[in-house]
Amino acid sequence: MRVAVAFALVVVGCAPTIKPLPRVADELPPLPVEEVSIITTPPPAGEPAGAQPRVTLNASRADARVLIDALAQIAGVSVVMDSSVRGTVAVRFENLPAIEALHAVIDAAGLAVERGVEKPWPESVFYQPPVNVNTAPAGVISARFGVSGKLAEWIIKSRPVLFITDPER
Repeated sequence: MRVAVAFALVVVGCAPTIKPLPRVADELPPLPVEEVSIITTPPPAGEPAGAQPRVTLNASRADARVLIDALAQIAGVSVVMDSSVRGTVAVRFENLPAIEALHAVIDAAGLAVERGVEKPWPESVFYQPPVNVNTAPAGVISARFGVSGKLAEWIIKSRPVLFITDPER
């Protein structure tokens, strides 16, 4: 009996300690990612010049932040995420425009895009210095007033002719 108790104490003493899982969700380790593959292709030849590249995406238990950043870069848009954005997604797309894939991943993660965020400062107002149409060249008139070069040339040709006499004569 003593041998059995001593043996049990030795086995228990050598057993690895088991740490309890953390209770806060933020401290949990991320789930392992099974698979993520993103393949991009240029837009088809028949689409307009500003068309988005196409994305084929296969992701299983992938971090939503990483996917959103990658797809935003491919789509050529800027994304600002709150620090509380977390989660994993499982999505699969084939030959989808990059911006649509980005919105689909955002939806799959249960997130939303907030538009029209109010700025904490007023809009900037720029005042342009006055331009004298009677003395300005055509390029300045065209740029300042947003008129065509042809109209600016017409304004210059239609100026009244002023005769200046030399006071020493």
